[in-house]
Amino acid sequence: MMPKKVVSGLLLCLMGVVLLGCNESEDAGKISLKNFDRIRPEMTVGDVEAILGEPTERGPLQQSGSATYSWREGKKEILVTFDLTGKVSTNGRQVVKYKFNLEQGTTQE
Repeated sequence: MMPKKVVSGLLLCLMGVVLLGCNESEDAGKISLKNFDRIRPEMTVGDVEAILGEPTERGPLQQSGSATYSWREGKKEILVTFDLTGKVSTNGRQVVKYKFNLEQGTTQE
């Protein structure tokens, strides 16, 4: 179970993303379920950027030491949380990543 501070930080980041509205990415077609599923534990920011392109937004560093980056294409969005070492955060063995409006709906993994 994620600590309340982490959940609060993720919710704040998500609210900020929603308030910013939708921007079209120059990397059209990269925000997909297929690419979402390619994101794995221990990947660096650079590894994820190689899959998704430049993030639309780089969230602020939270007290927990994590930062959430977002990638958007129209209504489609992927959020990935990175730890202090710049690698994809995990909660146990599960990667901390979220998807919105991709092919199979909105879920958290």
